[in-house]
Parts: sequence; structure tokens; C-alpha cells
Amino acid sequence: LDVTIKAILSAEGIPILPWGVGKWIGNRGKLLYKLLEDKNFPKLFLGDNGGRPVFWSRPVLFTQAEKKGWRILPGSDPLPLASESCRPGSFGFTIQGSLSSEKPGKDIKEMLLNPMTAIQAYGSLENPWRFIRNQLAIRSRKNSN
Repeated sequence: LDVTIKAILSAEGIPILPWGVGKWIGNRGKLLYKLLEDKNFPKLFLGDNGGRPVFWSRPVLFTQAEKKGWRILPGSDPLPLASESCRPGSFGFTIQGSLSSEKPGKDIKEMLLNPMTAIQAYGSLENPWRFIRNQLAIRSRKNSN
């Protein structure tokens, strides 16, 4: 994880670690805690996810990251299931700013890296039944492969 993040940064990208049920629990969760505790580790972003269930409280890691100056970017990140085909773009954020026609990506990157840029979230978290159905479907798919 450390090597991947540093490779993204060296390519002048923006590393974003998305929330996920299996990604932030257990050994992978411990890796993220270590990154947050490392005072020398460069700034990155954490990603919230519209697939996070409404009954799941806001992850503690989000608060820890914000205290460190890392930002939380909401996004859809739907599961690879046919029932999720309508989800892209249903959960995310908007920012206000000007984009040049020459380098709009660079402008967006600068806005995201600017701590003064307000990130306005939109969308809602997953309802309990859909969350459980999706988790069962994705796990049965993995087990059948």
C-alpha cells in the first residue's frame, strides 16, 4: 500500500483510499491506522462510499484523517453487480471554481488540494436491505469463482 501510494504521488496523482467493508477491517484496516499515525507520510484522501450502509456510523478513520489534514471525498464506487448499474454518480460531491479549457484536470486537482475549497457532498448512504443483499451477492460470486 505504501509503495502504491508513493508511486501515485510521484506521478503527480491524487491517492484516494476508498471505504469498503473488507478494506478497513482486519489487517488492511491496521495498515490504514499505521499510515494515519505516521507523521512523515504524505497527505492523501480517503473516499466515502454510497455503498456504506446508513446504519454504519461514520468511520473513526475519517475523523482521524481530517485531524491530520486529509480530506474525505464522497463517491459512488458501485459493486460489480447488475443491480448496481444505476448507482454511478448517485453519491458524490461538488466543488466551486473556475476551469480552464486547456487544463481542466489540473484546475480540479488544485481545487481539491486547496484546504479552503469547500467539498459539498450529495446523495444518500445505502439502505440496510440493499447493503445486505449486495454483500451476499458479491461474496457468493467470489466463492463461485
